[in-house]
Amino acid sequence: MGLSIWIFSRPGVGQDTSFTGGAFIGPSTTDKRSLRTNLSFDIISNVKTTFTHEWSNSETKSDKSHTGNESITFLAWGDNPIKDFKKLSGDYRRLIPDWSIKISGVEKFLFFSEFAKTMSIEHSRNGKYSENKKLVENSLIPASQNFTHNYQPLIGVNISWIWGMSTNIRMTESTTFQFSTIGGAQKSETSSFTISGSYATSGGFSIPIPIWPFKGQTFKNDMNITLTFDQSENIQYQKKADQDKFEESQKNSSWKLRPSATYKFNKRVSGSLFYEMGATENKISGKYSYNEFGITVNIAIRD
Repeated sequence: MGLSIWIFSRPGVGQDTSFTGGAFIGPSTTDKRSLRTNLSFDIISNVKTTFTHEWSNSETKSDKSHTGNESITFLAWGDNPIKDFKKLSGDYRRLIPDWSIKISGVEKFLFFSEFAKTMSIEHSRNGKYSENKKLVENSLIPASQNFTHNYQPLIGVNISWIWGMSTNIRMTESTTFQFSTIGGAQKSETSSFTISGSYATSGGFSIPIPIWPFKGQTFKNDMNITLTFDQSENIQYQKKADQDKFEESQKNSSWKLRPSATYKFNKRVSGSLFYEMGATENKISGKYSYNEFGITVNIAIRD
């Protein structure tokens, strides 16, 4: 377990009054404090967990302004986290840490050993509350309040197959809320799904020509083949001061499929090629599809 505390105080530098008509402008001072705790342990030999909690606070003062910012790890579940929000000091959700879990050795269970050499599963969650503060009647009060809640990943799977291939699967989700103290709010939801597989092989061949310069020559080559599918969606919501619920204002979605290969013929000659097809859809502009193809060849003139 590790515990770290940082405290900073950075005073400003006095200003040369020759550039201000002789009027003295006092320095600007910034006071920053932060606290980070981290706890890692193994539930069992193949299950590793990490819990993290962070807090930071800063204040900036000058002759003309006094502002602040505070952020803390926060469990922001639900469609409207500010609905039941009390003062930060009185909300129990500020005490719940971020977490991550990794389970390795999954290939040893059930039937997975029949096709997997190694297999692991991951899950991670992090969230934060932050507020920008302004000075009102000699007190700093929130001017805006933000909540974030992320699963990165919600679930992740890594597989190394017995046939020499590898596969990675990721599902992520992210939600962000922005509330203004004068009314109105914005909400953003993002999700994605990605699966990729790769296969690497190396070998060589001889040219069956029994004359110089080909006689007895063997050529080595390395090839890596990758196939990736990616799908994502982002939805934007808005809520006016006189509204109780968020209303959808924008929606974007996309997907793409990309097979690619890299090839190394020898230390002088290498190349790559890819084909990509996909589509994007926007609530306002509609749907757009595309197909792309590319090939590159690299030849080194000298070592």
